[in-house]
Amino acid sequence: MENKVIQYCFTIYCPDNLLLWAMFICFLGALFIGRIMFSANKFILNKSGKSISIMQLEVPKSYVTFKELLDDMTEKAKSAVSLNLKLDYIFMVFLYPLMFLLATYILHKTDMSQIWKSGLNFIRFLPFITWLFDIAENKITFSAISQASKMKILWLRLVSFSKWITGLLYLLFLIVMWVVWLFNKDELRSVFFCN
Repeated sequence: MENKVIQYCFTIYCPDNLLLWAMFICFLGALFIGRIMFSANKFILNKSGKSISIMQLEVPKSYVTFKELLDDMTEKAKSAVSLNLKLDYIFMVFLYPLMFLLATYILHKTDMSQIWKSGLNFIRFLPFITWLFDIAENKITFSAISQASKMKILWLRLVSFSKWITGLLYLLFLIVMWVVWLFNKDELRSVFFCN
């Protein structure tokens, strides 16, 4: 029996539209999950009924502060934190690819010098590094809620700090790219139309 090879190929005309649709889907997914997470945050309360931000747990000032927050939380609040952290994993699936796609779209649509393109090409992968830090942050937070220790809180602070630094570097560089892009009027016009 002969081995037959079937080859298919396809061409994507105007890939910027495909990128826009992918960004739109990621944006809607992040918005939907973010709304659920926001609703779950309302149940993160201390024993006196005062709201606690999940950021206070993910970026604690110190071990003592974390322990005090944890001891002052009801079991229902701890369950809400756990739910929020689980939902965060789904939220990440939409948020970080959206960040990557946005930078890819700008890279695809702009006609910059090679230095700027190289920088943007590097920066567009930063969301995946941030994603890894975010996963580590959630895992350490889960672990610290079940059994807090000074070492876990130290790691939590380090990982959270790293996550925010990489995320802010991405955002800062993207803003610079956007400003450079906006100063080129022909590029601005070509954003909405395929050339």
